[in-house]
Amino acid sequence: MKVMAGISLLPPGNLFGNDQDDEFSIVVAGKKKGVFKTFEYLSLPFSIAGKTDLFASLLMRATELNTDFAQELKRDPKAKEVVEQVFARMNSSPAFSGQVLELLLSKIYVQDEVLTRDLPLELNFASSLARVVFAWNQLADFYCIEGLVGGQGHDNPLMHNGRPHSLRAGTLDSLEGSWPSLFDQLQPGERNKVLLQLSSVVERDYHDLEQAVNVLRSIHGTHLLQPEEQEGLKRLEELARESFETNVDQGKFVNSLIRFHNWLPLGMKGTELRDKSVYDSICLPAKKAVELVPSEFQEKLNGIKDATSPKGVALVRMVQEGFLPGGLEVAAEMKELSSSVHQVSLGEGLRDFFTFGFKDHAFYTGLVGGKWKGLKLLHDTKKLFDLRYELAPGFCVSSVAVNHLFNKYGLLQEIQHHERDLNKEIVEEILREISVLNLSQEWAEVFSRAKELGNELMVRSSMYGEDGRVNFAGTYESVPCGIEGLDSAFKKVMGSFFSPGAIKAREESGLGHLPGISMVVQKGLSGRGGVLYLTDQEVSVSYARDGEEAVKGNGNYHVARCIFNLIDENSPLFPIRTDLETLQEVFGNIDLEFVCEEGTVYLNQMRAKYIPAQKYSLDRSQFEVRKITTIDELSSSKLDHPVLVRMDFLLSTPHINERREEVFNFIRHNRQYVVGIEGDMPAVAHLPNNIEGNFGIPYFMMEGK
Repeated sequence: MKVMAGISLLPPGNLFGNDQDDEFSIVVAGKKKGVFKTFEYLSLPFSIAGKTDLFASLLMRATELNTDFAQELKRDPKAKEVVEQVFARMNSSPAFSGQVLELLLSKIYVQDEVLTRDLPLELNFASSLARVVFAWNQLADFYCIEGLVGGQGHDNPLMHNGRPHSLRAGTLDSLEGSWPSLFDQLQPGERNKVLLQLSSVVERDYHDLEQAVNVLRSIHGTHLLQPEEQEGLKRLEELARESFETNVDQGKFVNSLIRFHNWLPLGMKGTELRDKSVYDSICLPAKKAVELVPSEFQEKLNGIKDATSPKGVALVRMVQEGFLPGGLEVAAEMKELSSSVHQVSLGEGLRDFFTFGFKDHAFYTGLVGGKWKGLKLLHDTKKLFDLRYELAPGFCVSSVAVNHLFNKYGLLQEIQHHERDLNKEIVEEILREISVLNLSQEWAEVFSRAKELGNELMVRSSMYGEDGRVNFAGTYESVPCGIEGLDSAFKKVMGSFFSPGAIKAREESGLGHLPGISMVVQKGLSGRGGVLYLTDQEVSVSYARDGEEAVKGNGNYHVARCIFNLIDENSPLFPIRTDLETLQEVFGNIDLEFVCEEGTVYLNQMRAKYIPAQKYSLDRSQFEVRKITTIDELSSSKLDHPVLVRMDFLLSTPHINERREEVFNFIRHNRQYVVGIEGDMPAVAHLPNNIEGNFGIPYFMMEGK
């Protein structure tokens, strides 16, 4: 029975679903009403383009005019242009699609925790339902992503640029029912391996995955595994070493990742919120609201079953259409939640996420970058397997800290508005604004944490995408400093995100210039260093007087078929030889950097090593060799047929890393004819790594070098 005139609280979206085809619905007064996809909004393009005000205006117009988001979007040419431009980029570049999804999801999971922690759950119906509406709007990007990866929506870019299927992208979904049974049958060593592999995929601490086992066991129990379920461990191992290269793959993986988070605890920073779950910012008030309505209305929710947030939206819809009382009270509570006092409080709540340490439970690459992710996995592997290598004490300054700072001073919006064209003038202005920031004041908690490490520090970049499928080795800065020089070091590393080489590298890899800036702060190390590659086909190592020299290619280079042939008792790596075997067994092909200090081996980087498909299948004897003697010859060298290019000047050229663009430009202009490159520089150095990682062209160390 209708009790009052309706009041607009949450306008329909009608882009990802409607009353007829919504995933969840209720029947009121004989009519089917959607309560989930019907209310998802197309917010993602506006968040990426820095046009959140435009998105908010569309939502406000739909609320005031009692229309829907789809109608208001259709009526607004500027809004339509934003959507078309962002979707066009996603259609043309799966790498950009992955970047968009990962950066937004990491931000969303932080928001989810802040909202759950900092907004107390009230006991009355109106305040609980207002919390549902508030959280739904705050997490609009999440529900937009959920709609896109679910394959809904007009011109959905995640349904294009890829195969109509993906063999491994949905592996997390397949684990849901079998994960407890798989986990229980494993021996401790194999169990640890599986935990770490899944951890590297989900980017959450292995303790969280153990908790997920318990949650899923309570839901599904354990059972005798079917043959296809026993293949789950193999699929998981493949997933841990997979790099998704199509939009379909990106969407399917994120869809399964979102669902897997249902089983994970909330506390990313410690134990405070371990009794709560991911998505509780909306699920907890929704549960409370359901408990407080009369039983006749609870019965209308039975068809929704265990989906909590749709139940909350269902109650919102019943209130705003007048089937439940309390609309004015809910609206008043929403106004209070939207006040500046609450907004400032929630903004300050982000400060707890400015830094992440080894004991923290989240290491999303959109939050901490690839370098910290590798260090966190090294830390957890050492702990689980009781390994002997060490890690320099340190922590990560997250993208939350950088974006909070940039947002405060207007830099974030400036970058977002110009990210498609970071020209020289814009970059100079951004760098000027960064140079005058008072970081010791703005990041007091960061500086305080750094002081605990001593006065010998190293600040290293950990940008989004840096240690992923694309290789940015040597592109961003690493700066040694003391406490007095920490401000300058931070600014230099942040500034390297805007260097010409970094901008060009991101553009060529299909990534946008979306700010995904984070940094690692560690106690400084001194001693002999090097780089180690561990692959299924061969292992190689370069030793030098320090790690920096090794990655420049100025080390003693050795290669062998396996670790035991490469590392003998005379090697400084001998004490951790079996540790290296364990790391390769768990993570597959990897790239490690190390420092040997006073008899102790420190690992200070681990990244996945992606090898061009033709690397070990290419028969070099079948191709003509084109020899290029000096770097100055590159600009005039033109290829017109497939050749193996020999560059025997890489080591002899002074400051080769400062001239690497000349090497890259030659490859760019002749890419279709370069089947491989032979050089005198060790394969573990940054330049060869860039050639393979960025261009997908195999690099071979010249024989006799």
